[in-house]
Amino acid sequence: MQAAREAARRTQCQNNLKQLGLGMQLYHDANNVFPPGHTDWNADTRYNRQHSWMTLILPNVEQQALYDLYDFERKWNQGDNGRLVTRSENGNLSVQLCPSSEHISPAQGDYAGINGCATYSHDGITIVDGWDKGQGYEAGLMPATGTRWPRNKPKGIKDCTDGTTYTILLGEDAGRTDKDRYWGTAEQTFAHHNPVLNAVDINGEPQRSNEMYSDHPGGLYSVFAGGNVRWLSEYTSERVIDFMTTRAQQELLDGDSFEQ
Repeated sequence: MQAAREAARRTQCQNNLKQLGLGMQLYHDANNVFPPGHTDWNADTRYNRQHSWMTLILPNVEQQALYDLYDFERKWNQGDNGRLVTRSENGNLSVQLCPSSEHISPAQGDYAGINGCATYSHDGITIVDGWDKGQGYEAGLMPATGTRWPRNKPKGIKDCTDGTTYTILLGEDAGRTDKDRYWGTAEQTFAHHNPVLNAVDINGEPQRSNEMYSDHPGGLYSVFAGGNVRWLSEYTSERVIDFMTTRAQQELLDGDSFEQ
């Protein structure tokens, strides 16, 4: 019985990501780029508005009314925006909730954008510092934008020279308990920097904040740049995950890579 219930939850999670993937494709059709991971992250905090990619695609996932209530002249958690995003009566987005995950708020977001890869040596220790090499927190399809990162621009399929089939756009980042758990937070993105999927710390506690993490046994789902949703096994190698979270490193992958 439990297995059947989890199978149903996995199907719903997959459908959620298919809907989000379609929303991203519709945004791309209209703008020739995907939405940035978050916008307006500025060095001058007076103009630090910071909006989530999820807010930008609301009209494309049948949430036009919610989009119309959002004030893009204010930060995501200021005034009415904060109430809109964090309160369940307004902010509950079922498309952002994985049914296998525990939620401390119905306004939580279990799916995040990929803005790059923060380890390149594959040892889980060495942090990438190489914007000019196409690595690091700007190496994915959803970098942050604003004066804090003046080099970063929204990216589109034309920038995905690794191919849309093998470049991750969105992934599960489920069950977060920190302030970044809401779907509308500007931190609804991450750069892959954990050596394994569904990582735990030395005490066996989940390392689920800003990492690829799910409560599904055996792996998690991701949306790729072409809109396809794929299951990533927990045995997928760190090296392959690194390759899939960057858009233009010219790595060679094939269908068998997902099981390694």
